Amino acid sequence: MKKSLIAIAVSSVVFTSIAQASDDSYVDAYGNIQLVYHNSDLSDGGSESEITDNGSTFGFKGESRINNDLTGFFKY
Repeated sequence: MKKSLIAIAVSSVVFTSIAQASDDSYVDAYGNIQLVYHNSDLSDGGSESEITDNGSTFGFKGESRINNDLTGFFKY
């Protein structure tokens, strides 16, 4: 897991620096947060509650004009 996070961070920096080097390019961050609030009544009269992740996502997308006829894009 640690290696995956490092790889994501490094590749994100590379994509951002490539896009920033060109005038005809952009990089956007996008995401979707899905949280669940769960409350349970316990048998001793108390209650228990928690907030958990229910499939949140995030990513980067962008494009860069290579020449007048060709545009490269990515979604990561």
